[in-house]
Amino acid sequence: MKKIVLTFLLSCAVLLISGCVTSQTYYQPSSRVGKVYKSLCHGTMGFPDGLIFSQGKNHVWIRTYRKIENPEVLVLQLRLEAFEKKRIEFNSSRIEIVTSGKTENHKFKSIRPFNFKPPYSDITIPFQQIITETSYECYLFIAELPVVADQFTVRLPGLRIDDIVFDFGQIDFIKVSGWVFMPLNC
Repeated sequence: MKKIVLTFLLSCAVLLISGCVTSQTYYQPSSRVGKVYKSLCHGTMGFPDGLIFSQGKNHVWIRTYRKIENPEVLVLQLRLEAFEKKRIEFNSSRIEIVTSGKTENHKFKSIRPFNFKPPYSDITIPFQQIITETSYECYLFIAELPVVADQFTVRLPGLRIDDIVFDFGQIDFIKVSGWVFMPLNC
């Protein structure tokens, strides 16, 4: 019995050192086309708050999160890797948000191009519908939306990366609260 209690206490100590349990309210996505993923530690930890759309070796990740400095704003982030891509093109700049049957039009606000290895970048540029100079490894397309409902639907513009076309279809989001173990280091 002493050994069981000691093992339990040691396990608890290891968990406390290696991470923590946290609660969060987030928007969980669902889609007929995309696959839900956890957005931390390369998809292994965190809340299921993102979608991944894949075609062969091409992947696009979509997730939402609240702005820390203004929790009334929900950030919609579309991320794509462009290691060897030559052209990134949206067929529109319009993002449709449907809440309780009412449609609002929004647009991507900015793009954050960056590299995983030096030379790093920390720049933000205005949204462009077509990018032909893909000297960066990754692009984050950012839209800021007012948080108004516990459920909403997003319709994103179509995206073409070279000859690969992504049609995201309808993405539904629902507000969810939950608990999850969060590591200190991935």
